[in-house]
Amino acid sequence: IKKIFDELRLSEELCFEVECSQKIGNIVGADYLLQTYIDYKTTREKTMIIMKLLNVEFGTVDTMLSWTPKLDNLSDLFSELPYYIAELSGFDHHTGAINFTGFPEDAYFRYGIKKINLPVYNFRIKSGKRSEVIRKPGYKGQKVLMDIEKYKYYKYDYKLKPINPFIPKILTLSYPGLGHLYAEDYKKGWIYLLTESVMAYALYDRFNKFNSAHLDYLSAHENYLAHYTLENKGLMEKRKMVRDRFLDELIGIGVSSFCVWFSSQLSIRKLFRKVK
Repeated sequence: IKKIFDELRLSEELCFEVECSQKIGNIVGADYLLQTYIDYKTTREKTMIIMKLLNVEFGTVDTMLSWTPKLDNLSDLFSELPYYIAELSGFDHHTGAINFTGFPEDAYFRYGIKKINLPVYNFRIKSGKRSEVIRKPGYKGQKVLMDIEKYKYYKYDYKLKPINPFIPKILTLSYPGLGHLYAEDYKKGWIYLLTESVMAYALYDRFNKFNSAHLDYLSAHENYLAHYTLENKGLMEKRKMVRDRFLDELIGIGVSSFCVWFSSQLSIRKLFRKVK
């Protein structure tokens, strides 16, 4: 590079400009050119560092960043340069990268509220100590402890153990959703559990209303038998209609509740057919 500068009679300071940098890049046959400008003076508290990534073909600056670190001596700068280069390439200053592979392949873990499907490669994760649980419905979750340092790469392997299907199936028979929660299929588990609970409450509510309406009908029927009047007959028929409406709703909710229960039985069996 020094020889090229001498032959072209270029100043290294002036060659920080795009046109000059593109000319140098074309001569050496580079696709990209990484340039660093460092302004360090012992009398200054902070050092100025400017880095830019030049696309030689198009003569454009893809990325340019600047830093003003406080350094005790110039030698400290060289230990920090790899971190600055990583940040220039788009690597978050406060993250490391992980590779997650293992069995089964379509497992996942939660990174905040985001679901990360596995396997995953070069996934950026915030630095620091943390623990993640690898899950897949039908398998026992595995806890993985991490100690992530910024700009470093880590490899983690996992192997999930299948859950014995006997207990989830028994729990699902007793109440929809319980078996799915035990099998760590939390999404379906909570859906079945909440749906069946709403159905159970509606069934209880309609049964009480039907029972009350039936007692009112019996009372009106006795009054009509005791006094054959059009008024008593109309009251009896009106209360009979109310009772029949609550009976229809009771039957409908009961059928719906059974469908939810039956669906949960099919779902839990389908889940464990996929577990190897």
